[in-house]
Amino acid sequence: MKDLGNVLQFMNYNAPYAGNFIRSLTNLEETLSVEGLKMVYLFPKKVANRSWAQELIDSNKDVFFLSDNFFRDIVTIMSLLKKFNIKIIHTHFTDSKIHMYFNLVRYLFNRKIFIVRHLHNHYKPSNYVVEFLKRASSRIDFYIGCGQSVADHYSQEFRISKAQVSSVPNAIDFQRLESYTILTNASLPEGTKRFLLFGFDYYRKGVDIAIEAIDELRKENYEVCLLISLSKNKEFISSKIIEKFGEIPDWLFLVEARDDIATYYRSSDIFISSSRAEGLCYSLIEAAYCQVPIIASDIPGHTSLNIPYITHFLPQDASSLKRALIEVLSMNEDMKQRQAIARKEFVSKEFDLAEWSDRILATYMSL
Repeated sequence: MKDLGNVLQFMNYNAPYAGNFIRSLTNLEETLSVEGLKMVYLFPKKVANRSWAQELIDSNKDVFFLSDNFFRDIVTIMSLLKKFNIKIIHTHFTDSKIHMYFNLVRYLFNRKIFIVRHLHNHYKPSNYVVEFLKRASSRIDFYIGCGQSVADHYSQEFRISKAQVSSVPNAIDFQRLESYTILTNASLPEGTKRFLLFGFDYYRKGVDIAIEAIDELRKENYEVCLLISLSKNKEFISSKIIEKFGEIPDWLFLVEARDDIATYYRSSDIFISSSRAEGLCYSLIEAAYCQVPIIASDIPGHTSLNIPYITHFLPQDASSLKRALIEVLSMNEDMKQRQAIARKEFVSKEFDLAEWSDRILATYMSL
């Protein structure tokens, strides 16, 4: 096998739960260890108090944190490269600032080190002059798109050679979705259909589109309600809803994020992703595995997954979403069940976590 050296993963990730992302990285670590390679975790300072970060430490993984002090962090990064014989730095959810750090350290270290940036969304350049300066000061050797549409978009928008960008579709730790309970809520009238939406980003996730469509359904006497799961921004999203309705309607429930996310899927009649933009939408894959009917906006981050029997609606069109909801609500149970089985079988095969780890390893080997 090619002598890769070891891998430093830097993740600007601060979610309240480890979620699928951290589980993907720990699976990758296991794959690398089989090949005799070590993986080191590096996070921003703000992550140190997260319980899942402490769990990584308690599992005897090599976990480190930056300090928010420029000179101290440069020393920290240099010491990690030397101590662990790092040859690849793989970054996630990052901007040009941290890449400048890594490029400076690479220059001071005077050793061949590859910097790989993971692309998790359809990023857009703000200004080509600014982007040129960023690229000159924070050189990236290779990019990995979380899906093909993300890789193609980045290559085109940022004028990056296609040879420098690859696609490794994200995968799911399906075992995580086997743990769940069924929600009960006395405030929901009997017979009310529950819709589920993840809405931490009010605009990008299309919360406004979903609540408008469901409000129209309610006016037509459909007994439906909406659960919006929020990992952050609850105060802002509440204010936007109150701005529209004057209050939080009694059919709308803002619920906390939870690690056993399958509980929300399994307790819902329809999952909605009304996003204006997505990189690779984990939630569609998770919902398919949990066998809940899915309605999603017709955007590349959704359609590129090729999951069968998803009902799509026109992006940013609440009327189109309302029609899609009525269509799914009208399906007979036999059809829903057959479609649910087909979706689960598809995602179980196409988004296997072990396959993702193998493809990331192969990408490292190709550098």
